[in-house]
Amino acid sequence: MVKRATTDVLRNSDLNPHGCGGLRQKNRFLEDELSNPGALKIMQDMALVMERSPEAFKSMDEEALRQHFLVQLNAQFEGKATGETFNMGGKTDILLREADRNAFIAECKFWKGPKGFGEAIDQLLGYASWRDSKT
Repeated sequence: MVKRATTDVLRNSDLNPHGCGGLRQKNRFLEDELSNPGALKIMQDMALVMERSPEAFKSMDEEALRQHFLVQLNAQFEGKATGETFNMGGKTDILLREADRNAFIAECKFWKGPKGFGEAIDQLLGYASWRDSKT
């Protein structure tokens, strides 16, 4: 159920340019899909780089790997992505803010199976406030 719900959230997210449903605020994260693919796409692309070049990343811990994601996000979003940032109930690994809005919240985790995935989603939702309706 968690995986399905998470998939639905991502599909309907403002950060997913292919999402459907509801009115979306027009913002600079979505204005031009070709020149600005969105935070989720950047994260997916960086994960693919890591999968294709495992030797370059295998000795890194979570913090070092997170830094690679932040570099990519900050290149696209003008330095607005931060790491280990307080939000609501704790510190999230990656937070991208646009003006007074949290545009993207992410947790970096090593895969530990379906149970670990559910725990990571619970952790992520603990960092979201009622204003973060598109987490």
